[in-house]
Amino acid sequence: MKFLTEAPDIQRALRKELHGVVTDESEGSPVTFDEMMSPEKTPYLEAVVAEILRLSIVAGGSTRQATQQIDFLGHTIPAGTNLVYLSGLACFNASVENEGRLRSFDSKRTETLQKNGAGGRELWKTPTNEFEPERWIKVDSATGKKSFDPKAGFSFPFGFGLRACPGKQLA
Repeated sequence: MKFLTEAPDIQRALRKELHGVVTDESEGSPVTFDEMMSPEKTPYLEAVVAEILRLSIVAGGSTRQATQQIDFLGHTIPAGTNLVYLSGLACFNASVENEGRLRSFDSKRTETLQKNGAGGRELWKTPTNEFEPERWIKVDSATGKKSFDPKAGFSFPFGFGLRACPGKQLA
C-alpha cells in the first residue's frame, strides 16, 4: 500500500479499471472473485501487484549448495560450496543502463545462455527504483488492447525453480 499512497495517478487508473469490471459484469448478477481477479479483465491490477512485489523485495535471495564442481563465468566453484543468489539486487540491476556491465560476462557464458539467458525477459527500460506498473503492460499495436506480461522483466519475489516459495500460489 505504501507505493499506492504515494502515486495518486496510479490509484485513479486502478480504480477506473476495477470500476469498469464491476460495471461490465454486474448487470443482474454480482461480480465473482474469479471475474475480478482475471488477468484478462484486470491487467492493470496484475501489473500493480507485480510492481509492488518487485519493489518490496519480499525475499532478498535464496541459497543453494553446489552438488558438484561447476564452472561459472570463468570461475571454478567446488562441490559443497554454499551459493547465495540475491534476487532483489539482480532485479534492480537488470536495466538498460547496466546493460554494458551485464553483457561484459557474455564471452564467458555458454552459447545457449548468451541466447536464452534472460528467459524471454527484457531489461527494464525505465529506472528500477521507481514505482511504475506500466512496465508490466503490453499493448497490442493492432487492437490497442492492454494485457499483463508476467515476463516483461526481471522479478523473482518468491524465488524460482524447484525450491521456490510454496506460498507463491497463494499470493
